[in-house]
Amino acid sequence: WYHLGRVRYQQGKVDAAIAAFQELLRRDPNDVKGHDNLGLCFEAKNQSDAALAEYRKAVALDGGTSTNNEQPYVNLGKLLTAMNQASDGLPLLEHAVQMAPQSASAHYELARAELSLGRLEPAKKDVEESVKLDQSNSASHYLLGRIYKRLGQSEQADAEFKLTEQLIRRQNASSGGMATGRR
Repeated sequence: WYHLGRVRYQQGKVDAAIAAFQELLRRDPNDVKGHDNLGLCFEAKNQSDAALAEYRKAVALDGGTSTNNEQPYVNLGKLLTAMNQASDGLPLLEHAVQMAPQSASAHYELARAELSLGRLEPAKKDVEESVKLDQSNSASHYLLGRIYKRLGQSEQADAEFKLTEQLIRRQNASSGGMATGRR
């Protein structure tokens, strides 16, 4: 049911994905990935309260396992930041980075939360780490440019913005001119 839900989600068939993840959770109510992915589905349907509830269940269940997964922490922290609750999302994202220091997306989302809280130096450090871990991610380069700009480092900001443009052009060329919408 998990894999069927992932396939349906990737196909943009969110209602079918929700049905698959709900069936998974009916069979195994403690499936961390099931709750996390159901949260993604609800978020895709702009049902933030339902997404928050599922992410919170995933985080709570993950805390009781021996093999932790940073993704529910990233997803919950990211959504809280998007809902102007970055101070609530920050500890979750910090925990995600501690769990998975090699996760470019965890560092990126932590940097976004830090930036929204006006913590420029920590945001710079985390987004630089994100760029180091995934040099082809245009969103990370753009965020780094924004932070450099706010820190008054105009030359570095301009270089990051130019690199962002190049990466987007490269992505568009490789996808036949269609934007990929990775984030």
